This record gives sequence, C-alpha cells and structure tokens, in this order.
Amino acid sequence: MSMYLDKLDYFFDIANSSFKYSFNKHKKLKSSMEIYHDFIKWYMQFEEVDRTYFLRGNDVGGSNTIVFPTRMCVKIRNEYNNINSGRDYTIILRDKYLFAKYCAIHNIPTPKTYGLFKNNHLNWLEEPEIGTPLFVKENNGIGGSSLITGKYLGANKLMCNDITIDMFDLSINKTLLIQEKIHQIKTFQDINEHAVNTLKLTTTIVNGKVKTHFGFVRFGTSKSGIMDNLNNGSIFVPVNVASGELGEMGFYKFAYNDPNDIGYAITHPETSKEIVNFKVPYFTEAKKLVEKSHLCFSDVYSIGWDIAFTLSGPILIEANSAWDTSIGQVVAGSNIIEQIFPDNSEIKGFKNKYQYSLYNLK
Repeated sequence: MSMYLDKLDYFFDIANSSFKYSFNKHKKLKSSMEIYHDFIKWYMQFEEVDRTYFLRGNDVGGSNTIVFPTRMCVKIRNEYNNINSGRDYTIILRDKYLFAKYCAIHNIPTPKTYGLFKNNHLNWLEEPEIGTPLFVKENNGIGGSSLITGKYLGANKLMCNDITIDMFDLSINKTLLIQEKIHQIKTFQDINEHAVNTLKLTTTIVNGKVKTHFGFVRFGTSKSGIMDNLNNGSIFVPVNVASGELGEMGFYKFAYNDPNDIGYAITHPETSKEIVNFKVPYFTEAKKLVEKSHLCFSDVYSIGWDIAFTLSGPILIEANSAWDTSIGQVVAGSNIIEQIFPDNSEIKGFKNKYQYSLYNLK
C-alpha cells in the first residue's frame, strides 16, 4: 500500500510542476488535475510510469497518445534475446571487457583496452605510456557508465582537471575497464568537445540477415559532462537509417535540462553549432559496421549499438541487449516495435486495442 501512496505523491508532484516538464509551453496545456489523472490511469493500466508522456506532448489539451508499454516491450525483448534462459548470450554484451576481447578476435574496431581493475587488483594488458589519455568506466552494466577521463601519470594514477586521482579510490566495490580516450572527428568535436558524441543504431538478426531499424545521435552538453547520457542532459537527434540524414529537431529527454527552458533545439546550447539537417559523417560505414558485427553476435536477436567516429573511422563503444524501447518509439513512432517484433501476438493484441491512439510520426 505504501508503494502506491508513494506513486500517487510522485504523480501529484509531477502534475503540480508539469510546466517545467513541458515541451509545449507555448500551447494550451491540460490542467494539473488532468495530468495527474493521466499518470494514474497509465499506471493502473500498465503498472509503470509513463516516462515519455511529455516528450509525446500528452500534456497538450486534447492529446492522448499511447505507446507500447516499456514493461511489455522489455519482456518481449528479453524473450527474443533468450535472457534468463539456458542460451543467454547477452553476458558478452553486458561485460564490457569480454565484449572488447570478443570484438578483437573478430577484428571489430573498438577502443584500445589497457586493463581491468577488479577486486582491488589492476591487471594491465599493456600499461600505457606516461601522458596517455585514458577513459575509465564501470565494466558491468547495460548503459553508459563512464567515471573519469584523464592522462596517465604512472603508478596507477590519473591527472584529471589538474587533480591527481588514484584509480584504487575509484574501484571500491566496482570493476573498472581502462581504455584509450577516443579522439572524435572534427564535425562532432566542434559541436561538443567535452564528450564523445555517439550514433545509436538498433539492429535485429533473422536467419543470418541483419536489419537496422532506428537510430539517433546523442550530443553531450555541459550538464551531461564527459558522457552523452540522455538522463543527464544530452540531446538526441533522430536519424534516417536509410540516408543517414539527421532530423529537423533535437530533443532533451527532460525539458528542464534545456538551459533555454524549451526542451528541443536546432543548435548546441554551448557552441551554437547546428545539430540537425546534415548527414552523419561516415554513416554508411557505421551502418555496415554494426550489421557486420551483429553477425558475430547472432544468438542475440536485437542489439543497440553505440558508435563513435574517430579519425580512423567508426568504432563500437558498446553494444546493449537492453536498448531503450521508449526512446525508440519517440524517435521512430510506435510502429517500430511491431517491425522489430513481427507476428508477436502480444504486440498485435495491444495494437488492435489501441491502434487509433498509438503514437506515430506525422
């Protein structure tokens, strides 16, 4: 009971501060009670919080779009990927050190791995030279988890923003992966130099044939720091996976992360560089890279890939079996879920029930 009361309080707080979440402040918006009712109704129907309510513009008067619920999509995605079965190969993706080693065997380009910090012991594959720029992140997990970047000082120490940091202090209760710092292409470096700005593509494999379904580019901001994580304030721009062209608008996952208090942008908030309406450099090569790479992970049905663009071409940063089904629907419309999981009875049943309300792009 207390859990439900906490949820009601949470929805009440959102509804009463809905203006800061809105991407449509210039339009006539629903009342706080209407928004409160919407969140309760969604939770009662689908047992989850509607995380893209404001992104879809459901706070605008008269709007009531539906997406395939995250809980349903994750369940189906995991079933297709054989997670929690005797054939769960997704561990190769979740363990970033294992992923890097596996990619090296198959000549798939990834950042150079120098070592692994585990159980308070640093295992160097190759100790970097003094002054080498390094990137340190948590080894396990399903998303971006960078901890720090800095130059190697020797004796397991880094120089970061003029502060000396001992990697032993970072590794408490963590397993850390130590890799080279990526030098990205000028186009992305000029937009935001403080983070590696990445392309995200999601693919599936059936009978040895790989298909790319949707994608977007993430641009880091001062709020997201050295990461391009959407929860922390980066911007995502949908990309046409056939042409590689970026869309006409970039979006924050949460409108309040926008310093202009709008929630969407056509230029980067710090550099004023345009982030829309241009073809992603080396997109064709990046798409070929993930489609070829998925053949090496053929036991995992669907994968979300993080691709960086270096001076030598595109490389894989990470690959995730737990790709974001909700942002995928915002980027490509809810029909994308039906395309990724064709002939699934649960998906078809949901579509038949809500087909006139499903969120799809104009």
